[in-house]
Amino acid sequence: MCRVLFVFHKDLTTKHMPRPKVAPPRLNGAKVGVYSTRSPHRPNRLGLSLVKLDKIDGDILYLSGVDLVDGTPVVDIKPYISNYDVPPERSFHPDWIQSSPSQTLTVKFTDSALNDIRRIFSEPFEYKMRFIMDEEELRQCITDIIEADPRSVYRKRQGNVEFSFPIDSVDVFIRVNESILTVTAVKQSEYVKMLLANKV
Repeated sequence: MCRVLFVFHKDLTTKHMPRPKVAPPRLNGAKVGVYSTRSPHRPNRLGLSLVKLDKIDGDILYLSGVDLVDGTPVVDIKPYISNYDVPPERSFHPDWIQSSPSQTLTVKFTDSALNDIRRIFSEPFEYKMRFIMDEEELRQCITDIIEADPRSVYRKRQGNVEFSFPIDSVDVFIRVNESILTVTAVKQSEYVKMLLANKV
């Protein structure tokens, strides 16, 4: 394992002065200091990832579990050492991080969405899933993300709407009806295809 310090070189939001406080989705509008969150709207464009070091071949590192796009500038790489990087005692976390989301969401899949997931793993196409191995894992990943309710406060205030989010190399389309979020489609992402083909 190692930690990779990198630059969000495609993030253009930091050209504007970020706000010192942000409203994490799970706080339903309440604001906390940006440094107590993982908000992408920060005073700088630095990112930090914990990744698996698979092998070293000369001066080339082979990593997996990397959440970076091709061409991302890497500032530094540091080894993960469990004796030092894992706190010996239970560390302190603010109450808002430890508390559960205020609303329990129900996740459903339409028959059409389930058929989409089956086709992803049964029909050949140029770009298969890179990190998710089978139908069950994809359904569980989608469910876990939706149950955590990553919607922004703005999105929640929109009420019953439709939206989408990317996961691996697909886009997941959601329909909101109060506390029931229904997955209506799972489609190959054209944008991710371009990224994987190193066209952007």
